[in-house]
Order: sequence, then C-alpha cells, then structure tokens
Amino acid sequence: LSPKLHNHFIRGMFDGDGSIYSNSVNNEYRFSLVSTKECLDVIKEIIYENTGEKIKINYISETENNTYELITSGNAKIHKILSWIY
Repeated sequence: LSPKLHNHFIRGMFDGDGSIYSNSVNNEYRFSLVSTKECLDVIKEIIYENTGEKIKINYISETENNTYELITSGNAKIHKILSWIY
C-alpha cells in the first residue's frame, strides 16, 4: 500500500472496528481499534511515523484467538491521531 494511502486505510478500519469513548472519572478520551496482532503492529508503526504518538497493543480475546486492541488515551494525543486520519 502506498504510504500516501495509509491514513485512508486506517480511517476505514477505524470506522469499522474502532471507537472513541470517554473515561467518566477524569473526562479523558480513549482511542481503540480492534484487529489481529499482525495488522495492529503495522498500524501502530504507521501512526507513530506520522504523528510521533506511541500506542499500546493489548490482547483482548476471550476465546484464545488472534484478537488484539490498539488503545491510547489523552485528549491531545487522540486529537493529533484523528487529525492525521481524517
């Protein structure tokens, strides 16, 4: 995939398998995207290369399959990521 299309591809994935939600305790937003570990490893690096923001990947499967979540929090960080994606 051409690097100039990375944000469009990630936006499509986020629109289908992503979410933004608020932490009610401190009113801080969280960014989440669910996919396979292999896919999220690549997306994590692409986001870092384009925004400078580091993101964690967590294993979330309840059936022991290859389901992971790319997740980060912080309003400024999420704004930077979403500005690049959209």
